[in-house]
Amino acid sequence: MGIHFSANGLDIDLKISYGYFGKVRVTLAHLAGIELNKMQGFTGRWEGGENTDPQEWEPFAAEPLVPFLNCVDCKGEWTAKECRTIGDRIEELLPKWPTAEIFVGLNRPHDSQESSDVCRLFATELRKVMRDCAELGVKLRRW
Repeated sequence: MGIHFSANGLDIDLKISYGYFGKVRVTLAHLAGIELNKMQGFTGRWEGGENTDPQEWEPFAAEPLVPFLNCVDCKGEWTAKECRTIGDRIEELLPKWPTAEIFVGLNRPHDSQESSDVCRLFATELRKVMRDCAELGVKLRRW
């Protein structure tokens, strides 16, 4: 199981577990200055607690990652335009990918360098696929 990605006209073999997808989003959000665990729809997910005052998404409306961060994991799509802006933003953030120690602090204590590497590789591949979707003018679907 996990999340699979597809787009008309592209031969894509991109998939990721739900757990790793969450870690990618938490890490990219952190790099963009957003604490995903405190946002509406994500409260307490990793901390095991409950945030009774979740942050709204509106103050982050200008952040290109928002459609990627604030979405249903297992179904939906991003338009070609969203793919371009999300992919460009991921490209900007990839050089800042955190060390394994920081990655573990953002995610779960049992994560490792291997987890960080898997997530960074997925983010890199997703950026490429999003760029291809943008160039072809097609939507990227997740299921």
